[in-house]
Amino acid sequence: MERLRPPQYPEGVKRLAQHLLLGLLVLAPALGLGGCKSRAAPQLSDEAVVLQLPLVRQDELFECGLVSISALCAYYAIPIPARLRGELAVVAAERE
Repeated sequence: MERLRPPQYPEGVKRLAQHLLLGLLVLAPALGLGGCKSRAAPQLSDEAVVLQLPLVRQDELFECGLVSISALCAYYAIPIPARLRGELAVVAAERE
């Protein structure tokens, strides 16, 4: 299995990625993409690339989307400001 290092992106690209991820998090329930159900891990092909994402702990039941996005942002070195993280947690709690 191949291990990849996260690429470095310009600030404008990081900001765009933050907005896209925020939009995905907010729209996921409406699009039927939500749900925190665990599934058995599928068998991976020889061509599969496994990302070594950092472990991000989930504090509340409905924060799985926020935790997923946090792990991806951490991997790609895209910071999520504390204020935005708080807003996302509120949205997750409201939409359960």
